[in-house]
Amino acid sequence: MMFHEKLQRLRKANGLSQEQLAEKLDVSRQAVSKWETGTVPDRNNLLKISRFFHCSLDALMDDEADEIGEKTPGFQENAQAAPKKRGLRAFSVAGAAAAALGAVGILLIGIFSSVYPAVVYDPPQGEVRAILETGLGAFLKVHNLTWLFLLCVGLISAGILTALFPSLRRFWNGK
Repeated sequence: MMFHEKLQRLRKANGLSQEQLAEKLDVSRQAVSKWETGTVPDRNNLLKISRFFHCSLDALMDDEADEIGEKTPGFQENAQAAPKKRGLRAFSVAGAAAAALGAVGILLIGIFSSVYPAVVYDPPQGEVRAILETGLGAFLKVHNLTWLFLLCVGLISAGILTALFPSLRRFWNGK
């Protein structure tokens, strides 16, 4: 059985159209059509096909070997793993964005505390002398922004944990 026949049989056995296979392999539909009519793909595309269908290059290219498994063993896992990977990647991106937003918030609070310094003159009860406060702490106290500062710190913490979640999950599962 020739390569183009094997490719067509594998594609159909796994319920894929030429366009779906092309999308999975990151090539055009016309390329898949050419491969199924007798053109042999280049080495990189052969490797992609081999990995996608979980079969060896020998099994694909050897004209003497007639049979390749109709339903490839890892096909369902492969089909389900792609959306899962995409979801984890989106999870990481969302976490990184949240951490970046929190960092920008803290940076802006720090800049504003430098540009608009706040001085707190707070004499303790029964004392003649007073306590003078300046800096970020005084700025947060005078402008009542402690909640915003804590929100930014929380965003950074949650964002970092969310961004690292896929790695932590692999670590905990021992993979």
